[in-house]
Amino acid sequence: MALKFIFRSIYDVRNACYISYNILRRHNELKHRVALFNNPGRKYAISVPWLPMITFLGAIKLKSSNNTKDGSLGTLLAETDDLFNENKYEEVYDLLSPYKESTDVEVLWRISRVLYNMSKLERNNEEKKRLIFEGYALIEKALQLDDKHYAVHKWYSIFLDARAAYDGIKARVTQLPNVKQHMLKAIELNPKDATTLHMLGFWCYNISAMPWYQRKIASAIFAAPPTSSFEEALSYFSKAEETDPNFYSRLMALKRMGIVDNYEKIRDFTVAVVGVGGVGSVTAEMLTRCGIGKLLLFDYDKVELANMNRLFFQPHQAGLSKVEAAARTLSFINPDVTMETYNYNITTVDNFQDFMQRISHGSLTGGPVDLVLGCVDNFEAHMAINSACNELNQPWFESGVSENAVSGHIQCIVPGESACFACAPPLVVASNIDEKTLKKDGVCAASLPTTMGIVAGFLLQNTLKYLLGFGQVSYYLGYSALTDFFPTMHLRPNSACDDSFCRQRQAEVKARPPKEKPIGDGSSDDKEVTHEDNEWGICLVDETDPSELQAEEDLAQGFVAGVKAAYSMPAPAVQEEDSNQADTSGVSLDELMAQMKAM
Repeated sequence: MALKFIFRSIYDVRNACYISYNILRRHNELKHRVALFNNPGRKYAISVPWLPMITFLGAIKLKSSNNTKDGSLGTLLAETDDLFNENKYEEVYDLLSPYKESTDVEVLWRISRVLYNMSKLERNNEEKKRLIFEGYALIEKALQLDDKHYAVHKWYSIFLDARAAYDGIKARVTQLPNVKQHMLKAIELNPKDATTLHMLGFWCYNISAMPWYQRKIASAIFAAPPTSSFEEALSYFSKAEETDPNFYSRLMALKRMGIVDNYEKIRDFTVAVVGVGGVGSVTAEMLTRCGIGKLLLFDYDKVELANMNRLFFQPHQAGLSKVEAAARTLSFINPDVTMETYNYNITTVDNFQDFMQRISHGSLTGGPVDLVLGCVDNFEAHMAINSACNELNQPWFESGVSENAVSGHIQCIVPGESACFACAPPLVVASNIDEKTLKKDGVCAASLPTTMGIVAGFLLQNTLKYLLGFGQVSYYLGYSALTDFFPTMHLRPNSACDDSFCRQRQAEVKARPPKEKPIGDGSSDDKEVTHEDNEWGICLVDETDPSELQAEEDLAQGFVAGVKAAYSMPAPAVQEEDSNQADTSGVSLDELMAQMKAM
């Protein structure tokens, strides 16, 4: 049982890619792990299978050369390569199986490859074994025909381990050095093959990561088990990434699936996150995992143990500034993201000016940031972001979670095109109430990580759509947890907005050339219906429910069903004429003289 435990099959592609990606991205973590063994240069023994996962790198195309002289066969091989990358293994096998007796190594190693992948999907052990043995025989034949082909050595190493598994544990361990040797030969023949570099790195990693008790058992049974180190594993993973920068990225699958034209552009964007709390911290983490080029983090608060019911922050970070704690964590997740932290309150005069300077010159190219994400929890900070973005003509997203933690929203604000935060402010702001007076002693706002996570997800999803240009960006998206209500709408700017820069942006938008209306889109005004008196004395009584009228009015303002205004915006004040001027309409000059004499 102990041996079976040691040699259990633990590899699939998801674990492989996750482990290798973390090794590549977390150099400090690797150094710490090495230090745990007291001597970084020490070699460790391992006796576990490591190859059965290798070919299931689903989204990665296994590139190969095609040196066959037969033009028709070359076309067939190109077709089977496309089918293989689409995981249509049985179709590939049906097309290539008639060529099993061929002496063309390009055909033989491809048949072996598809047989191996078919074996991974096969549940019947006997059929699985048959596929492995058939594939091994073909790849061994290919090696005898041509020992200078990198793909032959690569797949021979894979089948060497897979076949040895049926010959017992000792045979499998004995073959591990030979397996590595063929890997090295494949890399020598084709140093640009990222998959082989990854396979060898994973081999070294699993040898080095073997727990001490398994090493003890293996050392007691086998005299000379294979050895490696974390440094060697890291070197091969790094080479794989250098050879193919997108090797470990599943995000690139969005491009292959036709969702995004060019996902690589994400590395060129800069996003400012204002407020690194329950929503902002999760948003910043997801941006980092998505590979954003640069992050600017603004917050002046510190991590508290009271924040632990939220996502992202951890107890050992208590006492650190939120921007510092966030930067440390995010740097471990993806050190390729450039980060700037600003531990200050943006609502003060001096800090506000610096805040405007950073969002206008803080991008990777020294220009304005591509997007500002407002994740603050007070109206004063919302208004500060709004004022800065209106003045700089900077698009931004506003987000928030209600005080009772069961609702939230996001809003895309493009100055002049959609309503800014001052166009339709919350009732507290519109009433000029100091929000500090609303807080009760001993009572704090509720906090649910679920609501904050949902709002953060909405925020980032629309951020990606806005930056990468796919899908439809929601100008307003709300969320009510009590009824699972998700209203969406497009709020128009208010021509009487208190923010002068907002009105200026509106004028600039109106000055743009109007969009042409499609033919046949004309509209005709409805004629007013009049009712003449009738001899029967019948009259019409309006029985419309006032609530229905209010709902229609809300819809006319751009709201959706289920959403109503908390208050009515006053109409713009009309300048009154001078009241000292006398109304002379309809009065003659003689009458005016008589009025003056009477005074």
